[in-house]
Amino acid sequence: MKLTINADVQAKQLTLTFTDVDWEQAQQGNFYQGEQLVRQMITLSGRELTRQLLASKDCDQPTLTRVGQTWYRKEASPGHYQTLYGPVTLTRHTYQTSAGGQTFCPLEAACQLRVGRATPRLAEVLSFKLTAQTPREVAQDLALTHGLDLAPGSLHQVAQSVGEIAVAKAERWQLESPPPAAKVAIVATGLDGSHLPLVGEDYKEAMSGTIAL
Repeated sequence: MKLTINADVQAKQLTLTFTDVDWEQAQQGNFYQGEQLVRQMITLSGRELTRQLLASKDCDQPTLTRVGQTWYRKEASPGHYQTLYGPVTLTRHTYQTSAGGQTFCPLEAACQLRVGRATPRLAEVLSFKLTAQTPREVAQDLALTHGLDLAPGSLHQVAQSVGEIAVAKAERWQLESPPPAAKVAIVATGLDGSHLPLVGEDYKEAMSGTIAL
């Protein structure tokens, strides 16, 4: 199966053309297999559209001024990223100062690719699922629903990175509790604990409390 995308900027239209697809056979054949074909088409289009979105954020200017320094363009190289529709690889530019050392990728900065190589949308979905499931269960979930092949260990790293960002921003957030939908009749409290291994220490009990109105 192949996909071609044509954009008409003036008309604000995108035309997606699939080739090597026997749609008539899909309609006449097994329905479940037809559903699988539809998912493949959606995955392919999502992956290619996301790749084009990423590519649109690339920068190829000879130099950049950043943090009071001049950064020089390096030779374009492949970038490998994880999206909700599968892995995407594209050529992008990186920059470096005359002193060498750390490189800067405008594409990754513009697309907020701060959580490993995961796009923001994928990081959001992973983080949401990991609040209710273990990394292994989330990996199985994504394999079934999106056809993604992600290791549980990498999902755990994404969750940690998202948590670190949330902690760093927590002081600037002004969170307000929503008003009760009705007059409070019962106040319930809960307390539970679990023994967790700590780096450089033994197992210790972590406690969690809840207040429900």
